[in-house]
Amino acid sequence: MAIIFNQNQILFQAGQPLLTLHLVIKGKVQAYFPGGSLTLEKGDVVGICEAGFDNCQMTYTALTEVSAVSYTFNGMDSLETLFQSVPDLASLFAVSLCRQVHTLSAQYSRKEYNCGGLYQNCMEDYARYQTICERNLIKVRALPGLNILRPYFNEEQPEEWLNDYYEGLYHIFVKGEGTAFSKVPAVIIGLIGKAVADAGHMIDALKAMHDYSASIYQLYMNEDLMDFFDMYSALYFKIGQDSPDAETLLGDIRRIARLMEKESGAVANFVTVRISDFANRLSTLHTSLKTDPEDNLDNSAKLAGSLDLILEYSGADSETASAFRRNIAKFKALSDKNAADDSARKLRLDITKCYYSLYSLLFFKCLSDSSAPVPVKMFLYFGYVDEELAGAENASCLYSLAASLSSRTGTGVYTLYDWLSAIYAGRKDPSRNEFDQDYLEYLHHLKVTGKLTDAQEREMSDDPVKRVEYELHNMFPLVNKMTFGRISTFCPVFSEHNVLKELSTSYISVASIGDALNKIRSLDYSAFYRECIYTNEAAGITKEYLHNEYLPDFILMPNIGNRGVMWQEIEGKKRSTASRMMISIFELEDIYSTIVRITGEFRWEMCRREQGARWNDLGSRCLTSEYFDYIQFYRKNHDLSADAKEKVKNSLQKAKNSYKEMFVRDYMVWILFEGTGSPRLNKVARGILFSYCPFAAAIRTSLAANPIYRELTDHYQLELSQRQHHMDNVIRKLTSSGTSLPPELEAEKAYMES
Repeated sequence: MAIIFNQNQILFQAGQPLLTLHLVIKGKVQAYFPGGSLTLEKGDVVGICEAGFDNCQMTYTALTEVSAVSYTFNGMDSLETLFQSVPDLASLFAVSLCRQVHTLSAQYSRKEYNCGGLYQNCMEDYARYQTICERNLIKVRALPGLNILRPYFNEEQPEEWLNDYYEGLYHIFVKGEGTAFSKVPAVIIGLIGKAVADAGHMIDALKAMHDYSASIYQLYMNEDLMDFFDMYSALYFKIGQDSPDAETLLGDIRRIARLMEKESGAVANFVTVRISDFANRLSTLHTSLKTDPEDNLDNSAKLAGSLDLILEYSGADSETASAFRRNIAKFKALSDKNAADDSARKLRLDITKCYYSLYSLLFFKCLSDSSAPVPVKMFLYFGYVDEELAGAENASCLYSLAASLSSRTGTGVYTLYDWLSAIYAGRKDPSRNEFDQDYLEYLHHLKVTGKLTDAQEREMSDDPVKRVEYELHNMFPLVNKMTFGRISTFCPVFSEHNVLKELSTSYISVASIGDALNKIRSLDYSAFYRECIYTNEAAGITKEYLHNEYLPDFILMPNIGNRGVMWQEIEGKKRSTASRMMISIFELEDIYSTIVRITGEFRWEMCRREQGARWNDLGSRCLTSEYFDYIQFYRKNHDLSADAKEKVKNSLQKAKNSYKEMFVRDYMVWILFEGTGSPRLNKVARGILFSYCPFAAAIRTSLAANPIYRELTDHYQLELSQRQHHMDNVIRKLTSSGTSLPPELEAEKAYMES
């Protein structure tokens, strides 16, 4: 009785035991295994090639609806019994088996030839690549895996005569000339045993050749992007369309693309994407050439293959480079790059880890190379890695910025690269770590814990590489994420999906920071002044308290962010040093508001630094102690109305019960609103801020007309007059004795008049 198998139904699965043989009466069945396939039609026996194995080597699938007669199979003995009961089946089984083995043998011959050709082509393609690179003075890239590639050789390859042998047997049985053999079951069983064994050898050989071919195809195109296709395409864009070698390269690239599209089993999604990406880049290049005849390559075209160039320049090991290429390709393919699922989060983490390793490699290499490629500078300045990930328009903008960006050392505004360069040169010290240890304290801790010797501590303290590495490991990863602002979706590479504002308007220049800083100083004139002790024995000054201004250093982090960070109020332990404020190089928020906020943070942290353990002790009156007392006991404060107390309560909740955050918010209101004559704070908060963050003289004068401020301005003016009177006496004493006035005292007098 016939059994019906529906189209696409699996008859046998590779790996499962063979318990039945099916004689096809109608329809088609495909037998597939890695490296080969068979099409079985009417008269063929499904599974006969597997008769000598415990499990199936192939998967059999119905190509159409199949009608077949099934026979139980329990080994070769069951076949002998079957042939004795139904003699005509012996000939049918022999014909089918001989045809199948002959087909496998023919596939083997073709595959063996192909393996030899693939190897030869691979060697020739790499030799041609080397020649073109050398001719165009371009560094030759190594191709991982090529050095271990050898010509194909199978020690257990089937005998050459088997193909003709089974073809001959097939025709003998088809013509009916094998009837005599069919009548002797033992002969047929012997023939089947031999054919099954040969079929097994051929299947094993075809699988081995499949694996060998796959290893070569991997050299031509793979998910890691370390392949011929990437090398040839990158080389094509480097030499330019006008190069004599361009046409040859383009032909080779198209040949590789056709090879990968044609090869069975090689048409994976990444192949389609890679070929499509190259076509798009080629189209962009041709478009740019047509629209700008005076410049063969616009910025977008110059950036083609940026990732290749960056990785090659970095000198990263092949494993790191492959991982980064693969992960960037996956990241580009994500429809939602901010996805919260586990796979997306892991991908972002993997990219982040590799990114910081590459940053270190590129930084140290660029230190000794004044002519580093622009894409490498873009990586260091902006986190740029790929022209497609960044978007053509954005990539072009970044190229223009990086090409014209010069060192900002000495201006107080640094790109991260410039900042690290200043640390390397010894002009700046590394930042404190999460345990508030500066670099020297960290080394001393290592020595105390037995991890360093005295000699090692001394050596490392002056080692510029170790100093930079300390900054790269302790400050950079944490601050880069903080300034980005969206912690859960952070990924350090520049991506178009993060560009929520035009780059030209969000870019932070030296001028934009200078303008914002000067605007704040015109209101809160004493924001960055520190009180210090001044002595001058020659002038007879034993001790005077003067004020010096230390403007902050701004470090621009390589990301698109929305949060500024006040990282350090002083450098190390020295109070007469600049603070460190971190801002994204592309700031999504208003730069003035951002700097106002971090100035408020600086005010709070600087007071805490000066006061030490007594920062919240009202017995030592200061900004933090008075503000702490105000928030802690606001419910009992008779100077606050019920509405004011309710507002303080709500504000404290919004600040998550952080007194510092409460102060920073009040400071922003103080500068942005009260400084322009628009009262917003309650009486107590206004009094504290007026005392410790006073407005400049011109602002105080204008506010004095408002009754809300009159008492505050009068009290402040009284205290200021006393300090000015003391300074006038000191100056008068010096001038009367004929001593020239030290510039420090002149600066202090000007400070008081501010």
